[in-house]
Amino acid sequence: MGETPARWAVLFDGDGTLWEYEPSMLAALKLTLEELWSLRPETVGRGMTVDRMVAIRDEVGEELAGRVDDLAAVRVAAFDRTLEVLGIPDASLGAEIAASFFSHRTRLLTARPDASFVLTNISDHELGYVTNGTSFPADVGLGMHFSVAMRSIDYGAAKPHPGMLLIAADELGVTPELTIMVGDNQTEDVGAAQAAGMKSVLLGEARDGHPCVPDRAVSSFGEIPDAIRSLVDGPDSEEGQR
Repeated sequence: MGETPARWAVLFDGDGTLWEYEPSMLAALKLTLEELWSLRPETVGRGMTVDRMVAIRDEVGEELAGRVDDLAAVRVAAFDRTLEVLGIPDASLGAEIAASFFSHRTRLLTARPDASFVLTNISDHELGYVTNGTSFPADVGLGMHFSVAMRSIDYGAAKPHPGMLLIAADELGVTPELTIMVGDNQTEDVGAAQAAGMKSVLLGEARDGHPCVPDRAVSSFGEIPDAIRSLVDGPDSEEGQR
């Protein structure tokens, strides 16, 4: 009898990978801004827009980089800064509109159209979910595909720190060298896989000269099964795109 094939694990990122991030984020910000205007009518006409709120979030994110791994906390801090810019600093109001934003964003999230098909196609592997974001696969109807789902806000260290990936692989009962990380961020997802001793598939084009080089790079979500198959089968298989 032949040897039983080794089990592999595939870990997926959420925002930008299993689902598009920007459309739901922008729509949730628009609704949140409208609610703020309703709660504090005096802020209407003070120049706050969705684009300005995005810029404030980016500014706060840069300021807190390396000091705060909880992206939800960064978003709350951004809403606090927004209220300061509007001249109405109010921590309780900031928390209220942040909660509203998260609720809207979760409700507006939708999985990629081919996500369930792709995940079913690779269901012979152990599947896990590791994200720096705040959402779970269950929020978009994909929860049944994953045996493990972890967020950095619960773990305490965000990607590219490898700890979350290593814990997920351990819980799936698979060693790091037989684990593949799939994500859209070359620094966070590929970097975390590299630090954990895992292989990686980048959804998107790899940047030349970047220190984190993916094992495979694909241009569409539907190409992921073939990329994973080429990594699992090894150097004798048809080479995927690097």
